Amino acid sequence: MTDEEVYVLLRKIPPGKVSTYGDIARAPGHPESMI
Repeated sequence: MTDEEVYVLLRKIPPGKVSTYGDIARAPGHPESMI
């Protein structure tokens, strides 16, 4: 997962909501990020 892909995912988190590093790592299409 590239830095840019992470930034795109972070921008999708609605204001007032919380996401963990694990949530982002488990994003669809990036199962290798959990290694």
